[in-house]
Amino acid sequence: MFRTVLTIILLMFTLSETAGFAVEYASVEKSSVSIDYTKINREDTLNKADSFFEWAIKAQDDGVKKDCLKRAQLEYSILAQANHDDIYSVVRLGRICDMLKEDRYAKSYFSRAINIDYKNIDANRYFGDFYY
Repeated sequence: MFRTVLTIILLMFTLSETAGFAVEYASVEKSSVSIDYTKINREDTLNKADSFFEWAIKAQDDGVKKDCLKRAQLEYSILAQANHDDIYSVVRLGRICDMLKEDRYAKSYFSRAINIDYKNIDANRYFGDFYY
């Protein structure tokens, strides 16, 4: 009986130590994954993003709307990463995050758009709409 209890306790300590080790050292370095954005066809990606965004606006079902917004968000984020000064994609990302109730990200994208061009009408309009 004592031997069985001792074995179980040792087994528990052994497993808990391994789990702690795995959690502590499991990570992915940012530099280990590189994406070459020059190979992306900007026009096709923009057309797909705009299509998903328009479908989301026209969608009646909340599930379909959310799915289309997420797909548009993915496409616009690729465009924004490929060209950091692409204010159109950044404003659209802000609008999408606002529609998805991701306020922190929406504010970040709108602020980024204002930093790119503080006179841009769409950036100022949708940033104002975000607050009101």
